[in-house]
Amino acid sequence: MEKIKIALVDDFNVMRTALANFMDGVDDFEVVFEAETKEEFISKMKWEKKPNVIIMDYNLGEDSGVDCIKHVREDYGEDIHIIGLSMYKDLYVVSEILNAGANGFLFKGCSTQEIIDGIRDVFKNGFTVNKY
Repeated sequence: MEKIKIALVDDFNVMRTALANFMDGVDDFEVVFEAETKEEFISKMKWEKKPNVIIMDYNLGEDSGVDCIKHVREDYGEDIHIIGLSMYKDLYVVSEILNAGANGFLFKGCSTQEIIDGIRDVFKNGFTVNKY
């Protein structure tokens, strides 16, 4: 079975670690790298195994996940699926993420099953948005 290769980009170590640990227990998922900042993300995209799906936090402290999404689209095209992630249940945030080129959106308060389904949906169908 081919594994879905996932990159996690979030400025909160606890969130990244929790997601990585959780995803390690899903048979068809493989976390290929984690990044805390835009610079770290860009560097790892150059040197690490390329992900099929990127989980990208909207707010990366001093940086913007939206800028990282635009970077992926400019440098890697549409081959990599991106799911924006945010703690904000705000239509502006969701639309900004999607307009930047993301293939979907997940609310940080969603269930673990919604995360699994969202990753599989975006990998298989090219789009996902959880219902909140």
